[in-house]
Amino acid sequence: MAVLSGFEYDIFISYRHNDNLDGWVTDFVQALEKELRSTLKDSLTIYFDKNPHDGLLETHNVDKSLEGKLKCLIFIPIISQTYCDTKSFAWQHEFVAFNKAAKEERLGRDIKLSNGNVASRILPVKIHDLDADDKALLENEIGSVLRAIEFTFKSAGVNRPLRSHEDHPQDNVNKTFYRDQVNKVANAVKEIISAIKNPEQKTSSVTNNQQQPASRISTRKIAFTSLAAVFLLLAAYFLYPTFKPSPKSDYRNEAIAVMPFVNLSSDKEQEYFSDGLTEDIITQLAKIKSLKVISRTSVMQYKEKPKPLKEVAKELGVGVILEGSVQRSGDQFRITAQLIRAETDEHLWAESYDRPMSDIFSIQREVATAIASVLKTTLTGSERQQLDKLPTNSLLAYDYYLKGKYLMEKRRKAEMAEAIEFLKKSVNEDSTFIISIIALADAYILSAARGYDDPKRMFPQGEKLIYKALRLQPSSGPAIASRGHLLEFNLNFKEAEIEFRKSISMEPNQSNVYNWLGNLRECYGDFKDAVLVYDAGIVYNPEWATIKGNKLRCLVRLKRMDEAVKLALEIHADDPITAYRRLANLCNDFGLTEEAIRFAEKANDQELLKRYRDGDKSESIKEALENARQQEEQRKKGEYVSLWSLGTSYYNGGHIDKAMEYYNQAIEARDPYYIPVLTSVDPEREVIRKKLKALIKF
Repeated sequence: MAVLSGFEYDIFISYRHNDNLDGWVTDFVQALEKELRSTLKDSLTIYFDKNPHDGLLETHNVDKSLEGKLKCLIFIPIISQTYCDTKSFAWQHEFVAFNKAAKEERLGRDIKLSNGNVASRILPVKIHDLDADDKALLENEIGSVLRAIEFTFKSAGVNRPLRSHEDHPQDNVNKTFYRDQVNKVANAVKEIISAIKNPEQKTSSVTNNQQQPASRISTRKIAFTSLAAVFLLLAAYFLYPTFKPSPKSDYRNEAIAVMPFVNLSSDKEQEYFSDGLTEDIITQLAKIKSLKVISRTSVMQYKEKPKPLKEVAKELGVGVILEGSVQRSGDQFRITAQLIRAETDEHLWAESYDRPMSDIFSIQREVATAIASVLKTTLTGSERQQLDKLPTNSLLAYDYYLKGKYLMEKRRKAEMAEAIEFLKKSVNEDSTFIISIIALADAYILSAARGYDDPKRMFPQGEKLIYKALRLQPSSGPAIASRGHLLEFNLNFKEAEIEFRKSISMEPNQSNVYNWLGNLRECYGDFKDAVLVYDAGIVYNPEWATIKGNKLRCLVRLKRMDEAVKLALEIHADDPITAYRRLANLCNDFGLTEEAIRFAEKANDQELLKRYRDGDKSESIKEALENARQQEEQRKKGEYVSLWSLGTSYYNGGHIDKAMEYYNQAIEARDPYYIPVLTSVDPEREVIRKKLKALIKF
């Protein structure tokens, strides 16, 4: 209960879900609770939803339970770059709803403090500098200039939340300590609570029936005018640099895409080297926290299907593009690279390097630092150390690693086995080559997860390598993520989620980790949260079909059909028939028969219509039983087949008893291919789902 009767909470914390993916909001709330205990005699109650809504409810009405929780004395919105979004739940049903309700309450939204000043019961905490449009939206809603307590870390090219462990204000334009800012929030809360508990006599506005002496009115006008003039002069002095146009060469806060480097070598077998160089430059740039770098998966599609740079920039949401070529001959290579502003085709930087192979890492560092300089990004000491650090002293280990990664990215069974052999050679050449150790661990785990090999053999080898990498570098984000992936497959969801979020907080540019975390949230049954996690990954990998497909599945499950149709047509931009056929199959999977028929009609797919409209499953049953027959043949030959997959083939073929037999074997064997069964809706498999859930550590 609140300190004042009639209110449910003293403080309501409002935020967008993505701003807490790395735990920033949770940490802030915990720090504020401690600070309030040492600042106020009263014990205040705080409402903080760890899993907030982030999209309008289907009814477009505020949930009644939330409406009660909004009955609070102080509303603290965490103002970020994404908070001011009129389509978001936090904005529409929390911020706007509280602002409206507070004005109509007996207290009013604005409170007169004991010193005569007036404070709003909306107490904003700002964690990013805002775009002009967002700031205008905020100020229009509250009807005044935004006054917020700053938790923003700003330096050249940097705009992110101030963190609790950062006690070096000299690097921050604001020169602020995190603890001091928390204390400011606590003191502001104390002032407002004190004013609410001990209200001063409020100044009434003059009505038609209440006249004041002319001299008093005149005095007030003069005082107000003088204060306004002083305020405007101060504002002009301090704010002028903000509105001063930036010079043409100022390219700060750019998102960048590294296009696949063209292989100009006469030997086409060197393709692995050009692809590897592309990925390594992306990795180097991603070490610079202030740069948003698009992931490898999104850019590699343009290798086979090149497009004009303007079109690429629009699809990926970037302002600048790095493109280049590489030519290798023996122990020598030549690299050319150029940085281009996509909108104007202006060349911002270009360089050529003719070097021996021993210089490959120094060139990657030179390219990254040159781009940072052009984009006006100031590197921190830690970032410089990361860029200067050699991944390995063995060029042979590096070459094996590039070959292994090249094959691993193809994701096919034969190539995965070959990739493992190259990566094993790489690690044997240099047992401290961390990125190669992690790649080998991931190859083992992926082989099991895709049903290529027995998890009883693959997982222990992957686990051994992960812990080896963490002994060498405990702060390795990718190694921590891989450990989370392994924990997930071992049904320890709780620890897996902790590891995924920790990894993301350390290295945000890991779209694969967002994908794993999204899968995990689906297994929890939290499809709304899964959509948000996938969206966060799409920011770094906007054209990755896998993560978009997973989001599509969740949208269909949530019956958000307008969004699902838009996304399906985006994924299959050149083939709308396939998009509608995919939607039809997804709807059918989740028991949405009417929608499945509607999308099958749009696809003009008579076979699907026959299956969904008439209930004719003869073709799909025949296909499923043929799959089961082939899988049984593979097993007889000694090849590994996922027990979940085999069970599902029998299930789809109508052999329920046989399916259950294999499902039970899959649970006992800890077969990792459980997600499709765990997230399905068919009632016949509910017994298996319950048995599986009983083993999961949520």
